[in-house]
Amino acid sequence: MKYISKLGLILFLILSVNNAYALPTAKITIKVVDQDGVPVEGAKVAANFSVGGSGSLDKGRTDSEGLATLSNSGIRHVEYGAHKEGYYRSGNEYDFKNITGITGFRRWQPWNESLTLVLNKIKNPRALYIGNHQGKRLGKSLELPMLNKKYGYDLMAGDWVVPNGSGIQSDFVFKIVNNSEGKDIKGREFDYSFVMSFNNEGDGIQIHNADPIYGSQLRLPHEAPISGYKKELIQRKARTNNYFSHNDFPENRNYFFRVRTKIDDEGNIESALYGKIYGNITFSGKNIGMLYYLNPDENDRNLESDYKKNLFPSKKRHGYTEYPP
Repeated sequence: MKYISKLGLILFLILSVNNAYALPTAKITIKVVDQDGVPVEGAKVAANFSVGGSGSLDKGRTDSEGLATLSNSGIRHVEYGAHKEGYYRSGNEYDFKNITGITGFRRWQPWNESLTLVLNKIKNPRALYIGNHQGKRLGKSLELPMLNKKYGYDLMAGDWVVPNGSGIQSDFVFKIVNNSEGKDIKGREFDYSFVMSFNNEGDGIQIHNADPIYGSQLRLPHEAPISGYKKELIQRKARTNNYFSHNDFPENRNYFFRVRTKIDDEGNIESALYGKIYGNITFSGKNIGMLYYLNPDENDRNLESDYKKNLFPSKKRHGYTEYPP
């Protein structure tokens, strides 16, 4: 009896030591809804409770209320996602706050946290002009002929307007200003401003913030807004020798724009073209980077893209061809 008691004690101590090093258990409930807030039943959901490994993965399907509960042992960070036929995939991440419980019964808190994912419906993907000027290996960036001067860019030509390119219509007007010109600049100092403007009354651009990594594949709404467009966008990038910098490039920034607007005698919009820009508009030296989409049909605000039907005939000129919708 004494031998059995000692053996049991040894086994208990071994298990206690192993549990002390085991990852705590986590539990979450994912609610999947569409863009109108309606629960999505039968969506496949998955959560990885240990980044970089599959040992802490749990999967499930949503019920009639759009709910699915997932659990496994893991680290503080969890990445989760959902998808269903007829919808764009969506995903997100979450960090638990703390751990509670004694050895062998540790849990990440909050326990069974409720998390919501939005699955945007696939409605009417269509052919758009997709101009890729993101730079590096993604697509050739736009290079201004000179600093401190305005240059028009034709969205349908994918080029500067004549005489600097083959374009005819100045949809965007770009200018990069060297604010340091004529000043005593030392070492690694610089100060540049980027100005984007429009020639037509009613044309403009507006900001729409959305996470570039997590969220829906369809990062922006299906349609461009009717109003809220501004005539000018100004961004500045600067640095001094003490490495203080001014940089207007938040990662979550995207844009809607309106061009080729025609106004009637009463000041109402008669016709216009709408588009979007995924990610921020970047600039470095004389180079401008952007990924834009343009609907060529007048007054059609649908910007849900079928990337396989890029209206540019030359895919090579615009680089990588598999774009987000």
